[in-house]
Amino acid sequence: MKPDAQNRTTVRLPESLMILVKSEATRTGKTVTTLIEEGLRLVLAQTHKGLSERSRYTFHRNTEGALPQSGVNMNNSANLAEALERQR
Repeated sequence: MKPDAQNRTTVRLPESLMILVKSEATRTGKTVTTLIEEGLRLVLAQTHKGLSERSRYTFHRNTEGALPQSGVNMNNSANLAEALERQR
């Protein structure tokens, strides 16, 4: 897919939200599509900004033969990050 290619999709929104979107489109002279695109870009920018600003963790190989900390799900990054924070 080309970077600027246009794709068509169906988005289901609550009627109350659609009323607000149409009102904002009329007020600003923008299309509903433009408002949805701008909103998605804002959310994605915040998400990516949050990911890059998160502190980085350094993982060290366990050389002492100890078992993982009880209650820590090693497959859940949020759970693992919390456990590392408690150790600091």
